[in-house]
Formats: sequence, structure tokens, C-alpha cells
Amino acid sequence: MLSRQSLEILLDLVEIKLSSMIVQDKEDIKELRKLKCCKSELIAVRREFFKNGAVHEVESLSSQVL
Repeated sequence: MLSRQSLEILLDLVEIKLSSMIVQDKEDIKELRKLKCCKSELIAVRREFFKNGAVHEVESLSSQVL
């Protein structure tokens, strides 16, 4: 399971990649679609974390490991 921090970092990285992309061919369009799908999935996972309170459980486990 991902920590809240890792999830946010991944989401930021996907958003950065999306904003920096220059679409020039069909391969770029495919990558753009994959990244948009990835972003949607990460947002859904984040929403579930907040909904279920799993973020707090993961964070408390992470702090125990450190």
C-alpha cells in the first residue's frame, strides 16, 4: 500500500509530465492517454484513502517504521 506522501509525489510527477508533453505523433497521443488514465487512477486511489481513513493508518505505520 502506498503512503499518502508517495501517492502525492506520483500524482505530481504525472501532472508535470502531462504539462511538459509536446504531442507530435501517434505514439505521443498514446502516451498522453496513458498518463491521463494514470492520473485518474491516482486521484481515485487518493479519494479512497481519504474516504476510508486508510491514509491515517498508513501514516501511523510509516512513522513506526522510521
